[in-house]
Amino acid sequence: MQHFLENLKKNRYYAPQIVYHHRIPPQEGKWIKEEQISPALIKSLNNLHIKALYAHQALAIQKIRQGENVVVATPTASGKTLIYTLPVVESLLQDPKTKALYIFPLKALEQDQLKALQQFIAPLDSELNLPMPAAIYDGDTSSYRRQKIREVIPPVLITNPDMVHLSLLPFHTQWSSFFQNLRYVIFRRTPYISRNLRFAPYPNYAPPGAGLRILWRPPPIYCVFSYHSQSPRICRKDNWSTFYGSGGKRSASTGKKFFISQPHDFPLYLSR
Repeated sequence: MQHFLENLKKNRYYAPQIVYHHRIPPQEGKWIKEEQISPALIKSLNNLHIKALYAHQALAIQKIRQGENVVVATPTASGKTLIYTLPVVESLLQDPKTKALYIFPLKALEQDQLKALQQFIAPLDSELNLPMPAAIYDGDTSSYRRQKIREVIPPVLITNPDMVHLSLLPFHTQWSSFFQNLRYVIFRRTPYISRNLRFAPYPNYAPPGAGLRILWRPPPIYCVFSYHSQSPRICRKDNWSTFYGSGGKRSASTGKKFFISQPHDFPLYLSR
């Protein structure tokens, strides 16, 4: 990267665009040895070569266990998936009727999260004994597949905001057993969600998923995850109890980075 930067500074097109550059050194992760993880989950973590949790992971998981809604805004590869996967699987081990709704705006993210969940629970087949632990229910799901999913709803349903509006809420009677046992609602990529989830029962207030509250009592635990530090602003402070990941609270390890600043009014020539 240093060699690449030096070449940019020598190039007649790119050099005038660089007014400042700075090397950000790597950051060591802050780890916590979680003592409350069951032996079954330790087996899953060991299968993924995870020996300890980042501090922000352990703190967020603790709040979720206490029934609090959480907002986690941390960089890519900071372990956001594990923060909700561990409590969800932990609840499934305690109560097989537990349900979780994963709402992701991107199909690729749906597929990645399905694979991540399957990989996490692979060592727990005998403990969970679930024929279909999770399923994707979106626009690409065939009619036959959708019917099969509704007949035997898996513990984890992975969908997107459009399907929540078009298939779940309007036909919630077909999903009654799912909503009655729904304990977790997981959101990823909140910049998308804040624009696409539009069902809010309260004037001037539209937190993600608020309109779903009419379908159950007690309400589930909402977990919002994003890489964008501004995303928690979509959630009112008095309704979302926790926020992790800004103001120096990030505990995930990072590699070295390079910061490059351009003049505000300088034209871009990167396409040349």
